[in-house]
Amino acid sequence: MSYPTTKRLVTKADFSSVFEQPKRLGIKHLLILYKPSKNAARLGVIVGKKSVQKANDRNRVKRIIRESFRQNAITLKPLDIIVIARHSSGKISKKELRQGIDQLWKKLAV
Repeated sequence: MSYPTTKRLVTKADFSSVFEQPKRLGIKHLLILYKPSKNAARLGVIVGKKSVQKANDRNRVKRIIRESFRQNAITLKPLDIIVIARHSSGKISKKELRQGIDQLWKKLAV
């Protein structure tokens, strides 16, 4: 299964609608903002330069989050989800980041 455009938050309007009145979930390294949607679950990822300085670390964090979403999208309710990386997310291992995001997907699936 791939990560098609229908599973992404693409436009500014998509992101703005979630930022208006989001519900929140978080762990030390990641924050999730979400809002019910009409169709399937869609994902937007924000990893800022202030949070993670190196571009390769930002890309690694985004890649891990997208892959985890791709594998867990079937279990999620129809939600528009934005994942925001916090300062410490660029310094942790792939395994720790993956475990953290998987915990958050389980909480959203309930």
